[in-house]
Amino acid sequence: MDRRKLTQEEMDRIADHHAGIVQPWDRTAMRTHYYKFLVPDGEDLEIRTVAVRYTKGHYALRRILVKEIAWASVMADRMYIRDVAYAPMAGYCVDWSKEGQMRVPQWVADGWFGVGYEAKSPMWKFKDKPVINREEIQQHPRFKYCQWYPKCGDLLDFLKVYLLFPRVELLVKAGLEHLACRTGFLSSLENDKGLMRFVSSNIADIRDIRAGVDAIRKAKKDGTTVAVAQEWIDSRRQFHGCKLPSEIDAAKALAYIRGQKSYTCRTDYARYAITCKEIGLDLLDTKVAFPRNFKLRLGEVQAVKAEAERRKDAAKRKVMNKAIASVAVDMARLENVKGPFAVVLPNKEADLKAEGKRLHHCIGNGRYAEKIASKELVVAFIRRKRSRSASFVTVSFNLKDRKVEQCYGQNNSRPEKSVMDFINGPFQRAAKRLKVAQ
Repeated sequence: MDRRKLTQEEMDRIADHHAGIVQPWDRTAMRTHYYKFLVPDGEDLEIRTVAVRYTKGHYALRRILVKEIAWASVMADRMYIRDVAYAPMAGYCVDWSKEGQMRVPQWVADGWFGVGYEAKSPMWKFKDKPVINREEIQQHPRFKYCQWYPKCGDLLDFLKVYLLFPRVELLVKAGLEHLACRTGFLSSLENDKGLMRFVSSNIADIRDIRAGVDAIRKAKKDGTTVAVAQEWIDSRRQFHGCKLPSEIDAAKALAYIRGQKSYTCRTDYARYAITCKEIGLDLLDTKVAFPRNFKLRLGEVQAVKAEAERRKDAAKRKVMNKAIASVAVDMARLENVKGPFAVVLPNKEADLKAEGKRLHHCIGNGRYAEKIASKELVVAFIRRKRSRSASFVTVSFNLKDRKVEQCYGQNNSRPEKSVMDFINGPFQRAAKRLKVAQ
């Protein structure tokens, strides 16, 4: 890592800057403050982050400590940190043990630690920390026309964008600094002349409402004003996570919710609109989209949906039971297997559920019924001959691999040896001889 240490003159300037903000007798004097200091390096510009605090003791004897904790540059794709940790809730924590301000070091790691630069991660950029010598930007030959100031976003992000899109300074001068670090948008501006013309003719509107990229693109696509597009997007964002159907005007929906006498949340309304769409109602009809009595209408459409699902489930179960009964006919030879135990085949899904309930295992959860209907496996109930109606052991035979897949008794217990000898012997030989028509 090719870098030089901050000179004593630079350290003194940082200390003087801090002394002008925090006095040694202030309550915050013992806290750590963070600043950014710019160091030119040829065509590059380094951004050093320093931690500053007063020493312990009587305020009249306190002196300022300056410690460099992070280093990044515009041209480099890595950042380096030292003696600092970050926690999501606690924030930054600096190790001051080497300076005698802590009894025990907070961590063992020493030296600079490199991390990759990520535009979306502000952790090691020390975002929003003040820059002491901003004049270095204008004095640098490569960035002398750069118009950065804090509202443009993080300094490192902005300078990296400036290298790729020098004309970003025009957006800043026009008051569109909130779009300065949007690389995708800046790339579109350079390649799409139509978008450039649209932005140029609507600069005032974009600046006044601080319209986002999505609002600008939508306004251009729909031929509306930026304000209308931004209002539409803001209204849709109110239903973020609720999956409000696109047929519903979000702004009208919010006004409708606010106008309800009883409490109505956005989630309930979105659920109502989704249910209406699922049962085939036209959401473009205002009487459907915005009923007079919302609570009553919500209960009605939910009842209609529940009835439709019940009928659909019944039809599906009817088809499945027919398929299971057909498989039982094809596998009827298994019930004639000779041995000390009897074999019973299920004829419908209810037989599987009853078996699972009595033996307390998962044969009745629906998944096995579907596999039987699709002729992936056959399920057989092993019973004692003296009590054929009493559940005893359940076995599943894979028709593709031609082998016993599972065999369990009460509470998924392993059956006794005599049962396993019957299953692995006569039962499995008979099952392997079965011919299944797909």
